Amino acid sequence: MNRLTLRFKDPALEKQYEQSQFEMYRTKSNYYFLTIFLVICVLQFISEWLYCSLETGLAWKLINIVLIAFTLIFLCKYPQFGKEAIFFENLILISSKLQHLYSHMGHDDDKITDLITLTDLEYHLHILQVFDVGCFQIVLQSANNIFMEYFIGTRVNIFQIVNNILCASIKMIVMYFFKEWSRQQFTLFLKDQIWQQQLPNIIQKPFFKFTLENFTKQFRSILSNQIEMFPSYDPNFCEGCNLRSFLRFCIRDKKTLEQKLLDDYIHKEQIQGKNNEEVWYSNNLKHYSIRICNLNVERFKCLIILEEYKHKEKQSISNNLIKKQLLRSISSRSNHITNKFFKLGMYTIFSINNEQIGLVNMYILLKRLSTYYSFLDLKLLPIQGENYKSFLIKTYSKKIVSFMVCIFNIFIKIQTSKIKKIFLKIEILDWDTICIQTEGVDHKVFLEEYKMNLYLVQVEQQLLVFPVSDSLRFVFQSQKDKEPLEMKYLKNEY
Repeated sequence: MNRLTLRFKDPALEKQYEQSQFEMYRTKSNYYFLTIFLVICVLQFISEWLYCSLETGLAWKLINIVLIAFTLIFLCKYPQFGKEAIFFENLILISSKLQHLYSHMGHDDDKITDLITLTDLEYHLHILQVFDVGCFQIVLQSANNIFMEYFIGTRVNIFQIVNNILCASIKMIVMYFFKEWSRQQFTLFLKDQIWQQQLPNIIQKPFFKFTLENFTKQFRSILSNQIEMFPSYDPNFCEGCNLRSFLRFCIRDKKTLEQKLLDDYIHKEQIQGKNNEEVWYSNNLKHYSIRICNLNVERFKCLIILEEYKHKEKQSISNNLIKKQLLRSISSRSNHITNKFFKLGMYTIFSINNEQIGLVNMYILLKRLSTYYSFLDLKLLPIQGENYKSFLIKTYSKKIVSFMVCIFNIFIKIQTSKIKKIFLKIEILDWDTICIQTEGVDHKVFLEEYKMNLYLVQVEQQLLVFPVSDSLRFVFQSQKDKEPLEMKYLKNEY
């Protein structure tokens, strides 16, 4: 920025500044100025016409009125010429003062004091103008004042000239500092805009930048980044609603973060040293750390950064590791039967709600379970003319293991004597349908235990073609439309 003219060295930046200033207040203020200036000139014209009996200068004043009206209409249509219009208004004001002085010269009346009203309007035009052009306007006004002083006093008064120069200097100095401050505020505004645009690139973590509406006392989001990472995020909510939802989601000492921020803002003297603090919050299985940065100056402004977030998804990863460890332990050769059954039970619990679908070889599954439950008097009948690799179905791979484990546990409960052997026969009914037939088991006792197991009753709708009946046939099918095959097997059975 040029320190003498207070203009930005970049022409594009200077144009942007002038445009923003005229859009913000100059154009609107100038409309009011022209309207009031027009009313003042009209009233002075009527006053002189009615009470002064002065015909001299009335045409001049009428021309000034027409010029003011023309400028007002021109600005309404072409507001981009605001700077030029202000300079033209300054010339009209000088003309009005000269006309008023000319009209009352040689008359003993007090109408010369009306010049004070016109003089009061001068400084407003200087403030609206850019600095260098405003200084030129001040010089013109001072020269006009000296010229009028000469005509009134009919001689040159050096002291009046010095007074006019000093008054003009004061106006320029005050205007200089005001315009310098105005341009500094503009550059700060641009820097703040750039900062907001670059903030997501600078802060790679999820954050909310928000302010407080004074009237509604409601927080409003200004800028955000990766808000879907916040624990309370809801895709059906807007950005502001997600912000307020998160502030209410954070609870500590029976107080929400929303209420805490409001209380801190009301009691500003208590938070002077809390401009940057990190706080841990916990809600159910969600543990997260946020950084609260207070950006308060005159109005509330705050930045919340999600520093760290731990959720139960991490626990699910550890569950998978536990499952793998249990499987390795189950497949190992251990003589501790109780320990092995405990691990198998834990694995079954982990798999209860697992909806994963995959390929399962039912023959291999039965063979492994038969080996595992070797203490039972149970025999898996050999397959007839089939390759064991053909016993594949696409189903809920975790649930079917839990299902068969529960079936074998029922065998443990109902087998009272080893004299009666349990036989399991597996066969392929169709290319995607496998049947397991159970023999050597009291079907009434088995079905009673089976129906008491809520998990088996619930999951059989997903795994079996039709519910288990007295024949104790378990018909599994790949996941697709099972209705036609269900009707087919029911007809064959009956």
